[in-house]
Amino acid sequence: TCVLDALAYSHSDRAAERAQALVDTMFERHKRDANACLPDTICLTALINSWAKSGMNGSAQKAEDVLDLMEALYEEGYEDAMPNLISFNAAMNAWAKSGERNAGAKAEALFHRIRKINKSGKYGMKEPDQITYNSLVEAWSKTRSSAAAEKANQWLLKMDKSCRLGPKAYSYAAVIGAWSRCGKPGAVFKAEQVFDMMRAKYIAGNNFVRPNIDAYNNLIIAWANSGEDDAAENAERILRQMEAECEAGSLFVIPNALTYSSVINAWTRSLNPDAPDRAEAILSILEADYTGSRTLTVNPFSYLAVMNLWAKSNHPDKASKVVNIHDRMKRLHDQGIPQLKPSAQSYTTVINACAFSGFEADEEKKTSILKIATDAFTEIQLSKYASPTDITYGTYIKACYNLSVSRNGELLRKLITEAFKKGKEDGLVSDFVLKQLKVAAPSDLYDELLGIPGESSSSAESRVDYATGETTHHPRIPEDWSRNVEENVRRRPPNRR
Repeated sequence: TCVLDALAYSHSDRAAERAQALVDTMFERHKRDANACLPDTICLTALINSWAKSGMNGSAQKAEDVLDLMEALYEEGYEDAMPNLISFNAAMNAWAKSGERNAGAKAEALFHRIRKINKSGKYGMKEPDQITYNSLVEAWSKTRSSAAAEKANQWLLKMDKSCRLGPKAYSYAAVIGAWSRCGKPGAVFKAEQVFDMMRAKYIAGNNFVRPNIDAYNNLIIAWANSGEDDAAENAERILRQMEAECEAGSLFVIPNALTYSSVINAWTRSLNPDAPDRAEAILSILEADYTGSRTLTVNPFSYLAVMNLWAKSNHPDKASKVVNIHDRMKRLHDQGIPQLKPSAQSYTTVINACAFSGFEADEEKKTSILKIATDAFTEIQLSKYASPTDITYGTYIKACYNLSVSRNGELLRKLITEAFKKGKEDGLVSDFVLKQLKVAAPSDLYDELLGIPGESSSSAESRVDYATGETTHHPRIPEDWSRNVEENVRRRPPNRR
C-alpha cells in the first residue's frame, strides 16, 4: 500500500503503469498461492489515484476499470475490496483531469452511481461530498462540448444548495473558465454572474470563495473571447480592479503574465482606434516588471499581437511603431530571454506593416519606410535565429511595389529582382510569391525572371487558392523553385531506399 501511494503522488513517468503492474503481480501470486495477499480497498484506490494523476491517454477509463473491478471482487465475496466514496471520488477526479470529450458525462454517470448505491445502503456508501461535487464541476468545465458550460454551471448551483460545505473558489473559477471557452453569444454575461455570485458570498463572510487569480483571469479571457463591442475595455477594467485590490494589500489577485497577455489579446480584437496604444501600454508593464522585479514573464505572443495590431491600424507611423517593438523584443532576447527569439513571423510582420504604410506618404516618407522593410528583409537573411518563408518574400515584394516612387524605376526593378532570385535560390517561390510578383514587376521583368519569352496555354497552369476562392494563372515553374514551401514539404513523400 505504501508503495502504491508513493507511486500515485510521485509524478514520475509511467508511475501508473508501474502501480498497475504491482497490483497485477499481487493477483498472480494469489492465483498460485491462496494465502498470498490480494490488493484491498486502500491498494486499489491508490491505483485509481495513480491513473488519475498520470495524464496518459485513456487513463480515466483505466481508473474507472479499477473501480469496476473493486465492485466485481466485492460481489464475488472479497469484502476487503469494497469500494467507498473515496474510491468513487478518485475515479471522478480521473475524468475531471482527463480533458476527454466525454469527461463530463462520464463523471456525472459516476455521480449518479454514488447516489444510487447510497440510497440502497450498499457498501455503507456515504452521500456525495464536496470533493465529489468539485470533481463533477471540474469535469464538465473542461469538457469540449457546446453544453459543457451550462452543465458545469448547473452543477455548481446544485452543489451550493445540496452540499453542506458548498463550492470552493476553484469550482467557481472553473465554471467561469468554462464560459470563457464556450463560444456562445452572451457567455461572458454568464461568466460575470458566476463571478458576482462568488464575490457576494465572499463579502457575506465565506472566505473559502474569495475570488482568486484564476477567477479573475478566466473572466478577462471570457471578455476577450466574447466579441462584444466593449470587450477590451471590460477586460482592462477587471485588470485595474485587480491592481486596486493589490494596492489595498490583497495578495490573492496579483496580476500575472496570463492576466496582462489576456488583456492584450482583448485589445487585439478591438475596433477602438486607441487599441494599439492601449495594448502597447500593457506590454510596457510586462517589460518594466521583467527588467525590474522579474516577477512576471514575457512571451513572444504578446509582442507579435501588439505588432500585428499596429500593422493593421491606420496610424501613419505604424511601420516605425512595429519596428520599435520588434527591436525591444530582440534587445531583451540578447539580454538573456531565450523565448523572445526573433522569428520569421516577427520579421514578416515588420515588412507587412511597411507594405501598408505609405499610401498617402510623400516621396521622402516612402523612401524611409522602404528602408525599414529592406533592413528587416536583409536582417532575416543573415539571422542565426530565423529564416524567411515564402510569405516573407511575397510580402517584401509587395512592400517594394507599394512604396516605390516609380512603378518602373530602377530601384524597384533592382529590389524585386534580388528578392525573387534569392527566393528561387531558397526554394521558396510559392503561389503567393508569384501573385505578388505579377502585380509588382513590370511585364518585361516578370517574363525575364520567370524565364519565358511569352506565356502560352501550354506553359501556364491554373491554381485555386482555397483560402480566398480565387483562381490564379501562373507559368509552370521548376519544382526546385518551390521545394521548401511548407505545403510542398508536407506533401513530399518520404525517401525510400
